[in-house]
Amino acid sequence: MPPQNLHLTLPQNCAPRLELLRLFEECAKRQFIYVQAPAGYGKTISTLLWLQKSQRAFTWIFLDKYDNMLSLFYRSLCRSLLDLCRPGLAKSSAPGAPLAEDTLTRYLNDPLFAASPIESALQFVSMLSWSEGPCALVLDDLHLIDNEEILKSLPYFLKRLPALMNVALLSRATLPASMRVLIENDKTSFIGLNELTFSAEEIRNHFRGYGRFITREKADTIYSFTDGWVIILNAMLQSGNTKLSYENHKFSLEDYFEKNIWNGLDEATRIFLLKTAVVDSFTLELCELLTKNPAGAQILDTLIKGNINLSRMGQEYRYHNLFLDFLRERLPISGIDQNELLFTAAHYYLKAGQFHKAAIYSMRQNDPRLKIQVIQTFFQSKNPALEQFLELSLTYNADKLPPEAFERAPILYMPAILAAYLTGETAQTEGLFDRFYAALPAFIAANHPLAAPAAGRLLLDHRLKLAGILPFMSAMGLSFEQKIEGQAAVVTVQLPMLHRSVRDFYEFLDPDTKAAVYNLFACLLPGDNECFYHGVTAGLLMERNRLNEALEEALCAYHGLTADTGNEVYFGVCIGLAEIYSLKSAKDRSQSILKGLRQWIEDKRALYLLKNLEAYEKRLLMWDGSLQAAQEWLENYYISDAAAGEFYKIYQNFTSARAYIMLDLPDKATAMLEQMKKLGFDMDRPLDVAEADVLLALTEWILGKKEAARDRLCHVLKRLRQYGFMRVVANEGKSVLPILTAVLKKLEGAQEEALYRFTKEVQMAAYEQSKRYSGLTSALQPKPVKLSPQQTLVLELLAQGHNNKEIVKITGLSINTIREHTRAAYRKLEVTNVMDALIKSKQLGILK
Repeated sequence: MPPQNLHLTLPQNCAPRLELLRLFEECAKRQFIYVQAPAGYGKTISTLLWLQKSQRAFTWIFLDKYDNMLSLFYRSLCRSLLDLCRPGLAKSSAPGAPLAEDTLTRYLNDPLFAASPIESALQFVSMLSWSEGPCALVLDDLHLIDNEEILKSLPYFLKRLPALMNVALLSRATLPASMRVLIENDKTSFIGLNELTFSAEEIRNHFRGYGRFITREKADTIYSFTDGWVIILNAMLQSGNTKLSYENHKFSLEDYFEKNIWNGLDEATRIFLLKTAVVDSFTLELCELLTKNPAGAQILDTLIKGNINLSRMGQEYRYHNLFLDFLRERLPISGIDQNELLFTAAHYYLKAGQFHKAAIYSMRQNDPRLKIQVIQTFFQSKNPALEQFLELSLTYNADKLPPEAFERAPILYMPAILAAYLTGETAQTEGLFDRFYAALPAFIAANHPLAAPAAGRLLLDHRLKLAGILPFMSAMGLSFEQKIEGQAAVVTVQLPMLHRSVRDFYEFLDPDTKAAVYNLFACLLPGDNECFYHGVTAGLLMERNRLNEALEEALCAYHGLTADTGNEVYFGVCIGLAEIYSLKSAKDRSQSILKGLRQWIEDKRALYLLKNLEAYEKRLLMWDGSLQAAQEWLENYYISDAAAGEFYKIYQNFTSARAYIMLDLPDKATAMLEQMKKLGFDMDRPLDVAEADVLLALTEWILGKKEAARDRLCHVLKRLRQYGFMRVVANEGKSVLPILTAVLKKLEGAQEEALYRFTKEVQMAAYEQSKRYSGLTSALQPKPVKLSPQQTLVLELLAQGHNNKEIVKITGLSINTIREHTRAAYRKLEVTNVMDALIKSKQLGILK
């Protein structure tokens, strides 16, 4: 089958490279082919030659640095695969038939695709109907992708492709560590610099194709000078200059573009090239908008035929990256108004609903009104998900914008604050809020349409107490008049426990605050406020172990859910109810809620919620000692230690820390938990701080640091007692019981009666939890204890009731030696007294 979907013109005289083509064909016996070499070594041309010779159907994706956003990357990837499948797609969706093309196209264009791009892409692949013959997908310039989540998820995606589809990955860099899973089971072949480099004989044949006949000796000399670098060879051929010098080598590429392309173009063509070089790639429509030339199609066709380092893939054109650099170096001195071109590009992508690309080009443009328009249009789109907020927010990151940009357009504070908050940059968040408050009066006076959603950001400033937010809004003249799409995503941050979502709502416990917060929720989440309010109330009652009252509130929230309830609120209400049922040992009801929730997520295509649902379900399995669940969780593409300081991933990170504890990786667990504890302190989240400390105490206990673990948990209990929060400790069940026992021993007679009683209550709740789950640390194998023969003998004699003086007489050892053996045995057994030493020795089989 001839190549499809890609228009790449080969040079008129293309070296046949028969040995290289045979190597490609041999490599194609494996599914994945990784082609690595620096720029200009013919990765693209060689791969295209192989595809054309093998007559595989293929689709080709040229990547650029802007493809580092998940939604852009996976939507582009899926569109290319759709193009590859298109000839065989059904025209209708009859029962049992492949999905019709228009159905698949609507799926890709649905805004929900961008809300959960990886999950949507995986689902999309399962919908496609593949041809039976061999085909290929090419990802070119993979080195430009450095988004760890893309690199980690891409192998999982590629493995879903049919076995007859070769995947060629072209890159200047080695295979990323995150993608090395592709090497497993010998499924990947490698073609590198040595294979792509022209040999002396190939140089001679290549020159012959251009009518240049050189001797073997001359070919050897050229090879030693150029190292077989094809772009240098072509520069020499095009220029007709084979005189060799290091100066020529250094400037040959610049000379090549200058002398053999640029100098031969008329002024109109040069301007056409420069204007289209403002963007990284372009469609014909964008080209004609940028150049204001209705003959764009003919010009582009002429340029491609003239080998002007221009290629077309599907509907998109792009220049070779080296030639693009050449053109952009000339833009500043051309007199062309780049601001106008960037404005045009941003509007083009804004109209197409590609907010991220629109934001990128607005950032390169000076007019603040363009940035305002992008943000305003985004917030008026239907129910954007948190990941979409984050993508846009990171583009308008405060580090990338000068202070005067915010002065000209205060609306920029909204995405900047959100980016800093979600990624855990608390100091930057507070600084941005301070500047935002100073600009807010003018913002409101201008009656800006985004003043209302701007008020929703106030929940992100933990320095503002909950009871004070409405008075602050009133003083500023802020109000909500209607339900705002996407507000639920910001208020809940998609976290599964509503009482620990955008805030740790511990302030709710104060009766006056609780009354004020009801009105606040009515203002921030009209339509969802009742469910959210009852959900938060239920969560806080659950934390205080008042499970009957918590269930009543949770059911009230659950029965208040409607078809119009925000996805994130619906998710939090269901998880909260499932958790309470679980704690009340109503496991069947809990599982029924979770099963229904998963189906609801799939029906609503709210797939972005699956990550935190998976985190919750894996936590339940790990509480029951499942090592498999811990391993599976850490293998998910979205898990990364680098995300430990990111707030919006905090629930997932707690699940990761538990997995590290279970898999006996205490250093990893400790490093992650310390970051999360600091984040909790900085953001005034006492429950997050407590959870981090409880898990740190478990880690210390496992490592034998008994006193440190006991003292840490004692401090946690002192902090929690003022709120009455128990579950964050008690939920660890059997694993935390020994530490609670140690705390109680320490508190006996310590004149802290209230703390002692509170700890006893927590201990009882933990004991009840131990009946439901075997415990996080139950699967950890105790480290073998080896006592010397004399240490064992001393313990045996102690077990028989002998004291030290009697043991001296029996063994003939000195009293100091006896004491040393006893201390050594205590140290190895991790105990501090005779009774515990004897009990543990019998448990370990050291003593009968």
